[in-house]
Amino acid sequence: MQRHLVVDFETPGVPIQHYWAEQSAAEAFAAEATRLGLARVKIDDMVTDALPPLPYQRLYLPSKRNSPHLGRHCSRTSIGQSQTMGTSRSES
Repeated sequence: MQRHLVVDFETPGVPIQHYWAEQSAAEAFAAEATRLGLARVKIDDMVTDALPPLPYQRLYLPSKRNSPHLGRHCSRTSIGQSQTMGTSRSES
């Protein structure tokens, strides 16, 4: 189900933004934006054809957040291994 998001960055000169997103992406985005203190987000069912999609909403969809492909390239383990390997090479 699609949802309407109202995103308020509470910054002078930055207008309130309106987007649509799938419900799970809307909820995940709202939770992260609130947790990080980036914006106040309201979610409702007032979706219209005039609304643009939430940018990069696929990053907030459960199937993408839990994707093995993303985990392989973006996990803390692979980042830590890359840093370790880089250090080993520079010390040789």
